[in-house]
Amino acid sequence: MASAVGGAGITLSVIVPAYRAEKTILRAINSILLWPGDDMEVIVIDDGSDDYTAGIVREVTKVDARVRLLQQSNAGRSAARNAGFCAARGEWVMFLDADDYLLADGIGKIREMTASSVSLVLFPVILSARENVVGYSDISWKGWGTVAEDRTLPASALRSFMIDPAYAPLSSGVPKRLEWYETNSARSRLYRRKAVLRLSSKLGEGQAPFPVNLRFSEDKLFNLALLDLLGEEQVILSGHPVYYWDLGNSDTCAVVRVDDAKGLLPFKDAVNVLVKNDLLSMSERSLVFTREAISQFKRSMRLGSSDLHASKRTWRSLLYDEGIRSCLGSVPCASMKESIRVKPICWLLRHEFISVAFMYERSIFLVKKLFSESGWLRQLLSRSVG
Repeated sequence: MASAVGGAGITLSVIVPAYRAEKTILRAINSILLWPGDDMEVIVIDDGSDDYTAGIVREVTKVDARVRLLQQSNAGRSAARNAGFCAARGEWVMFLDADDYLLADGIGKIREMTASSVSLVLFPVILSARENVVGYSDISWKGWGTVAEDRTLPASALRSFMIDPAYAPLSSGVPKRLEWYETNSARSRLYRRKAVLRLSSKLGEGQAPFPVNLRFSEDKLFNLALLDLLGEEQVILSGHPVYYWDLGNSDTCAVVRVDDAKGLLPFKDAVNVLVKNDLLSMSERSLVFTREAISQFKRSMRLGSSDLHASKRTWRSLLYDEGIRSCLGSVPCASMKESIRVKPICWLLRHEFISVAFMYERSIFLVKKLFSESGWLRQLLSRSVG
């Protein structure tokens, strides 16, 4: 059993931001409470919910003293996580979204990893949307625990991979394995609290540890900054899944909005904060921002035909911003397939050919959709290739 050397004898603090989560919050809490012993705390931050989320949590606090409830006016997930982190007392912290849960056979592995000497442990993520596969790989998860042996790599290598997935110097087998992890995300990870405190101290109030006012990729910026501080310190890639990501209940991932692209403005500001604090170089800024812009552009293609026109206007107004245009650059691609799709979009956006960019990406999107939905087309192409 891991020694409890955190504040008040707490080994692990699990921070759960919750907003209108009355349907899933009890499942999330109960999955954590499988932890044996009193050296763990659950901190739920009700982010201004107008349903019974807080009431449910309050009832749980009456029967299990390990659960704490904080309440605040609606300020977003990052602000809720920051509030939870400020209240945390554990040697380690873990972030769990209110619509996800921890796997029962993963609790023992989490406890085992709290005895490690590193500052960061990554666990494979189980995705609900693809028949319970491990991360974005093709490995199906049947609930039998470990999918591989634990291994380590330098924090700097993981950071380089996050900035540029075409990064080659990683040791053999690691790039493929990273498909098991949501490498940009704060979910399914153990963070040593004192390491995150170092980052918070460097960034200052309002930016730490998570940048606020972002709907997307706040986790990525947090992780990039933390990995920069860790430098050559080893991080553990565990082979044991512990986290179930319920995409069906995820509002952020499932819902595409016309104004999502406007999130690039605060994202640009948050990236510049990292540059100012020497946590990101100017060349890295261009890579990180451009990949985020491409990601948001691809998401726009999932909008209906009528909303696409409004989205096109949004993109046109964004590219009037000199700060946005100055951040856009070209990105290295990990494959020819990615290059064919990404490089033309980068060029078209940089030169403000919005309509052409939309036609190009929309055509790719519709062809992929047709292919995925048409079993007969896949079979025909398979026979033709054969």
